[in-house]
Amino acid sequence: MATRELLDKFDANVEVPNYINYDMLEPKDPNSFDTIAYGEALLQELDQHKEVDPQRTQLHIDQLGLKFNNGLIRQLKDIASCNRIDDVPIDENELTSMADLISETHKA
Repeated sequence: MATRELLDKFDANVEVPNYINYDMLEPKDPNSFDTIAYGEALLQELDQHKEVDPQRTQLHIDQLGLKFNNGLIRQLKDIASCNRIDDVPIDENELTSMADLISETHKA
């Protein structure tokens, strides 16, 4: 049974006081997804990150001072050049695609 179906079944019976969805606790099929075990693993993983202070992280990013040299980025197109070889067929759609890509890099 898929996880969504298990959760829908649980929601449908949430008002039944003695209802226990055993399929969620222990799947019948050993190859099926164990919702509870996955949830516990996810909580443990998230628990490792609860001490992360977003303001402190932002301060570190600001202190890093990463800057890009846009002039250098524009010069990357000049690093290499390629000449077309006679008698080698090239797909025109591929050439158009490459030309579009090159024109986009010139705009940067």
